Amino acid sequence: MLRNMTITLEDLRCDSPALCGHFNKIIEDVIRAVGETENEVEKLLTQMILMELVQFHVKKRESSSWRSSWKRRRGWS
Repeated sequence: MLRNMTITLEDLRCDSPALCGHFNKIIEDVIRAVGETENEVEKLLTQMILMELVQFHVKKRESSSWRSSWKRRRGWS
């Protein structure tokens, strides 16, 4: 499994759809066009990645808790 795998921000910036979801080359190009300095671009890219990671974990947690409560109501666990 992926439990022992460490994923860095650099990994997520490499356009891997399995790891970064909606974050893709088009969004990166737009951010690079908007950013005035390299530091601002890096800050915006990092914020985007972290927001998507938080959204992913929130959805995962909501999905997991919904399934658990559904199973409990039916006496499956």
